[in-house]
Amino acid sequence: YQEVKPFWIIREVNGNIWSNYARMYNPNAFSNCQAGYNLNVTFKNNYDINLNGYFQGNTNNYYETRVLGRYYAEQPHWSNNYNIQSDWRKPVTVYFHLGHSNYIDSDQHSIFTDLDAVWKIGQHVTLEFYNGLNYSLNDRGYVCRDGSEIIFAKRDVKAISNILSASYVINNKTSLSLRARHYWSGADNKAYYDLLQNGSLQLKNGYQDNQDINYNALT
Repeated sequence: YQEVKPFWIIREVNGNIWSNYARMYNPNAFSNCQAGYNLNVTFKNNYDINLNGYFQGNTNNYYETRVLGRYYAEQPHWSNNYNIQSDWRKPVTVYFHLGHSNYIDSDQHSIFTDLDAVWKIGQHVTLEFYNGLNYSLNDRGYVCRDGSEIIFAKRDVKAISNILSASYVINNKTSLSLRARHYWSGADNKAYYDLLQNGSLQLKNGYQDNQDINYNALT
């Protein structure tokens, strides 16, 4: 759907619904089915809003296991995203994104945000700051191998990214740019599981190894 004739406070609006069926190439097996929506609205003041989301049914995740031919059977889940951006022609532009996902019949859910602010100073200088946050509660994912067994964990995963950049345009052929990035992620494991051949998880009692993660990077 698309409407390019302005009305009320809206200059343009378009949207669509979609579906997707995915299979693996090797092995030749079902992966997942999705259905979703996307809506874009541009206002007369040149602000933009985007809403999008999807529902994903039972999924055979062949990537998370790190072993060819093995899969993790994920529960159905849905996800929604909300995005807004101010007028990009102005000296200061701000973009904000909020998203969340929930797994049906599970205590697993996630929330994620992005904030990007750009300040254009005259014709030559641009400053930009980005902050991203991702928090997954009761996430299930690969931890390690224990002999021939694949070990998964139930965990809380957090990731924070901050980026500060600056650029200076000397002329139409030459420019200078600087960029500093700090990234932190951590995983707090609550329980460990064996991955069974049918893709389900079985609680692994007595597993004592500490597989928690605390990672920092400054680049």
